[in-house]
Amino acid sequence: MMPRKRPPASARMTRPGFFTSVFPPSPALAAFVMLAALAVPSPAAAAPTLDLPALVRAHLDRGERTVAIPRGVHRLPGTGVQLSGFSDVTIDGAGATLLATSFRQNALLLRDCRNVTLRGFTLDYDPLPFTQAAITRRADDGSWLEFRVHDGYAALEGEYAVRRAHVFDGATRLWKKHAPDLYPVFVRMTGPREGRIGLNLPADRVREIRPGDHLAFNVRRSAAIMLAAGCENICVEDVTIHSASGGAIGARFVAGEKNIFRRVTISRGPTPPGATEPRLLSSSADGINYAYSRHGPLIEQCDFSFMGDDSINLHGFSLPIIKRDGPRVLWTVRPVDGDPLERIVRPGDELRLLDADTFAPGDSFIIRSFERANLSGDWSAKARALFPSFRQQGKLTFYKITLDKDSAATEGVFFDIPSTFSSHYVIRDCYFHDHRAHGMRIMASHGLIQNNRVERVQGAAIGLAGEYAHWREAGWPRHVRVTGNIIRDTGRVFGFGRDASPYIRGAISLFAHLEPSVTPSPGCMRDIVIEGNDIEVENISGIDINAASDVVVRNNRIKISTAGTTPSACPPVGVRHSERVTTE
Repeated sequence: MMPRKRPPASARMTRPGFFTSVFPPSPALAAFVMLAALAVPSPAAAAPTLDLPALVRAHLDRGERTVAIPRGVHRLPGTGVQLSGFSDVTIDGAGATLLATSFRQNALLLRDCRNVTLRGFTLDYDPLPFTQAAITRRADDGSWLEFRVHDGYAALEGEYAVRRAHVFDGATRLWKKHAPDLYPVFVRMTGPREGRIGLNLPADRVREIRPGDHLAFNVRRSAAIMLAAGCENICVEDVTIHSASGGAIGARFVAGEKNIFRRVTISRGPTPPGATEPRLLSSSADGINYAYSRHGPLIEQCDFSFMGDDSINLHGFSLPIIKRDGPRVLWTVRPVDGDPLERIVRPGDELRLLDADTFAPGDSFIIRSFERANLSGDWSAKARALFPSFRQQGKLTFYKITLDKDSAATEGVFFDIPSTFSSHYVIRDCYFHDHRAHGMRIMASHGLIQNNRVERVQGAAIGLAGEYAHWREAGWPRHVRVTGNIIRDTGRVFGFGRDASPYIRGAISLFAHLEPSVTPSPGCMRDIVIEGNDIEVENISGIDINAASDVVVRNNRIKISTAGTTPSACPPVGVRHSERVTTE
């Protein structure tokens, strides 16, 4: 199924009623998605396996720079497809559907590729990396839910027996408003298609979840399309992604100034064979997760929906000092195996020490050398203490860093490297809707977020953040302009960051994700302009600003409804801010 053709950006953003006519509001949208999914035939299970690298090489050997994937349905090998070392080539899949067949591998992995365009194909998974069910009973105190797995979807056994569930409204098939993500204390099948999950949540947190609502359980493994080390100037355009066992698109350790994602559609795919219920999810995690890279992407005219996480996540990394060899030589560690950070950190890059409590930027140094190296000893306990995510990763990579001058930094202090923040990005003319978490979660600087529409997402529409807690994702955004965006009905999870915590309290939020006891320092983020945005939300603030200074807020239209219950700890206001914010 080809992506829907769209009018030019200028026409889309100026023509009254375009978004409401092409992208209908909740009930109509649900019916539209359901009918579309039911109308599309499922790919044939007996489709041939595609050897895409061999196809590319054959075209290049003939001197052809455009590779046409044959029309029809093609299964990918269980190991996925790896394209390595290709340059100056366009892979055109107009009329082709590619079926990934493994949760554990990227469907398409590009490594050391330059000036490559991926165009026109549809990407899906068989088997699907999620399953779904209808809620049949709920305990009065909310301590358990019983469910029946939808016909045509996998039972909650083996890899599907995950302790993570998302709640969808049984009538609209949209993400359930005011319902939190569920992290069951147990998942148990009680029959061939029936089961029960145990919950450890206050009854008022699950009061909106009722029999007849639906649950989706997703298996998070790997991005569908991954741009890996050595890639630069990659273009993904007119591609539709219906499912992914992780994020739809990932990028790590990439260079180049022209990595482009244009007219990419992420949407729920066709109903599986034997199923009577359409799919609930598209990708299991983010739409685009782009990190540890020297230049950010251009993302334009995209349509992302029904993902298990953010539409866009841009970030870098923060690392701890674990050992010192004199005043200028530091050792650090990453809780993963074989990360090629040495390929993107270069001599001459800035290294910033971070305050031990607030992670505010402090002393700055110039890197003379940055190399992967072996460090003797068992560092697992220290890594576990420094990285809350260590248990999920389990392996370590060490780096040795030489600085330009003496440092008095002590072991355990974190630092970041701004050149790796995926900065210098543009996100414009996109439609992000009907998915978990945030529309855009941005930890990168020097950016433009312009003329996007964000609606019916569970968290903030646009979050600029310092993420220095669980995932240690850097850094503090600076020099960012947020302009001309249309925001409707975001912050839909009751209690999601709107209690005493300043995590997410507004449709547009500048926030710090630190340890719960830490108060962020003002001025970590700065030189932010928020102007000309049109915001209509319920029970959250329009614009909420923390850990920032030198922020200009002007010419925004904000309408807030206070229907239903408003958390008394954080009543909504138009613009809530800390110091050094100019409002006009």
